[in-house]
Amino acid sequence: MTLLFSGMATAEDIKQFQRSWTGLYDERKISVFIQSIDQKQVKGYSLLGANKQNFSGAVKATPKGYKVTAVESGAKNSSGTFIFTLNNQQPNLIDVSWESATGQVKPKYFDLKPQQCRYQKNEGDYPEASQRLLKDADLQMSPEALDYMRNEIYARHGYSFTNKEWAQSFAHLEWYMPCSTNVDAQLTSIEKTNIDRIKKIQPYMSKMEWGR
Repeated sequence: MTLLFSGMATAEDIKQFQRSWTGLYDERKISVFIQSIDQKQVKGYSLLGANKQNFSGAVKATPKGYKVTAVESGAKNSSGTFIFTLNNQQPNLIDVSWESATGQVKPKYFDLKPQQCRYQKNEGDYPEASQRLLKDADLQMSPEALDYMRNEIYARHGYSFTNKEWAQSFAHLEWYMPCSTNVDAQLTSIEKTNIDRIKKIQPYMSKMEWGR
């Protein structure tokens, strides 16, 4: 991670980056969690789909701040090296590059913005699926729309979608942040019941005519 500052940077300057970040990565969202950072080293992990990668690296001072190179510790075919750059004029924006450990995956260049993992109960196209029990009137829609309603429940809890199409569907929503590869324990009783109702009614809706 390269952090750039004007003037003399302090330990407090670096500590402000000990938080969670997210951004677009090949039309999906990636999350980066900086768990510890000081003027010498950084530790944390990244999350993209089902791939959770721990990383660590050395912090190097530069005339404008710091350069931190974070090396992922997973299997070579799915890991690589991050270089994050933050400009003192834009403290809430990190410029990122990533290169594969094997060179078999194209390099990535993207931005990260700070965001916290939290339950987004009122967000999405169908927030009612997390707020109350769904009735027949709520479920009169195409199988595709029901699929979206069901997956939106998981997205509100920060589920990191392994299915690329679903990951891309939610990637451009500001409220969505991948936080965990399993959110089953976080689902409310209302949400669990609604997921079950959606699954039960969906096969019947496929027999109806939708559209023109």
